[in-house]
Amino acid sequence: SIVCTMGLKWYPPPELLHCIKGCEPFMGDNYCDPVNNRAFCNYDGGDCCQSTVKTKKVSGMLKL
Repeated sequence: SIVCTMGLKWYPPPELLHCIKGCEPFMGDNYCDPVNNRAFCNYDGGDCCQSTVKTKKVSGMLKL
């Protein structure tokens, strides 16, 4: 967590923070997990695209 101190400074200093890339362990389970639907996570093992999901039906993704 990051907080603003009484001296009006951020702690820890934002320039020391960094993101850690990671994927949820649910890839290739025939359920589209939007958090994994990115190149780094191999597009959720194909679960978010009808042509690559094993069941040929995308489940779990919100449809707009």
